[in-house]
This record gives sequence, C-alpha cells and structure tokens, in this order.
Amino acid sequence: MRPAEKVSEKYRMGVGMNMTIEARLKKIEALEQIRVLKANYCELCDAGYSADALTTLFTEDGVWDGGEMGLEFGG
Repeated sequence: MRPAEKVSEKYRMGVGMNMTIEARLKKIEALEQIRVLKANYCELCDAGYSADALTTLFTEDGVWDGGEMGLEFGG
C-alpha cells in the first residue's frame, strides 16, 4: 500500500477505531451535516442558482459570486 492510500484509509475510518463513542458520534454528525449541505447546494444549483438561497447555506452574511451572473449578499 502506498503512503497516500494509507492516509486515505485512515481518513475514511475516522482516524482509528480507538475514538470514544462520543467522538465517533460527533464525527458522524458533522459528516451528516456536510452531506445535507452538499445536497441542498446541488438542489439549489439544479433549480437555477437562487443567489438569495445560496448565500444563506453557508453563513447568514455570505456572499455569492456568480461571475457574469453578479454578486449577491446575504444578511
């Protein structure tokens, strides 16, 4: 196994099974939040890039830079 594969395997497994149950649950919850965020982002992109909605996905005062489509400021 190459070094990069070892790092990748370690990352996928949550940096070892010696984590406490609380730490493992916290990691799973964080990964789920990321998964939901990505799904919401993709849904908004598929629906035509609602700049107002996109800016609030990440932070209340987010800025969406759509290049030629313009800038949109949250908050």
